[in-house]
Amino acid sequence: MAVYELYFSPTGGTKKVMDILTDTWENERKLMDLSTAEPEGYTFQQDDLCFVGIPVFEGRVPKLVVSRLKTLVPSGAQAVAVAVYGGRAVDDALLELTDMLTETGFRCGAAIEAVAEHSILHIYAQNRPDAQDTADLHQYAGKIQALFEAGKLADCASVPGNRPYIEMGGIKIHPEGNENCVQCGICAGVCPTGAIAAPDFSRTDGSKCITCMRCVSICPTHARDFNPALVKTTQEKMAPHFAGERHNKLHISEK
Repeated sequence: MAVYELYFSPTGGTKKVMDILTDTWENERKLMDLSTAEPEGYTFQQDDLCFVGIPVFEGRVPKLVVSRLKTLVPSGAQAVAVAVYGGRAVDDALLELTDMLTETGFRCGAAIEAVAEHSILHIYAQNRPDAQDTADLHQYAGKIQALFEAGKLADCASVPGNRPYIEMGGIKIHPEGNENCVQCGICAGVCPTGAIAAPDFSRTDGSKCITCMRCVSICPTHARDFNPALVKTTQEKMAPHFAGERHNKLHISEK
């Protein structure tokens, strides 16, 4: 039996949540980065426990993750679906993730909504997960572990959301490099969709970019970003949707 941590975490927020959820387990912990092709076709054992974490993109699971997860061979392993959002809403992402895991062949008796700092509009959910979030997530992990080890974690948790899932409008803005770009190519090496390429690493292929912000977070010269005026306008426009405190939530079903 092994504990797996599968995650898509372009800017590190989802990975922070996942590490908190799994850091109390004494079992061997295996990490799989869904932004790479490494997990494709991987076969699990029935007694494995897999924490699967994704950031919420426009209320949905990122399409890149969908294609990667569908290649896994679950063998009836138990999964915990984790949808991490930046302070607006989970919308249908958690339901979509649990549906996908179940359809692929996982049992999915627990699901979590978790908050982390917004990857574009950083004033929202700033510095989260914080100490309270850590306490919440450790509590959830304890409940999941107790039921899992007792064989009482159900095959399918009841989670909020709607079918058909909310339509994704497609983010029309994409980060570009400015005059500080030194053409090091680091961003191209970590872009999960290959949207940045030679000969000009300051450019972004908008037809491939999913605005995951990995290139922005990794750039050593802070050359990649959006127009500050555009960010400010978007922040003001979206403010009503982020009003109020957001809390983590556990959805768990017992046999």
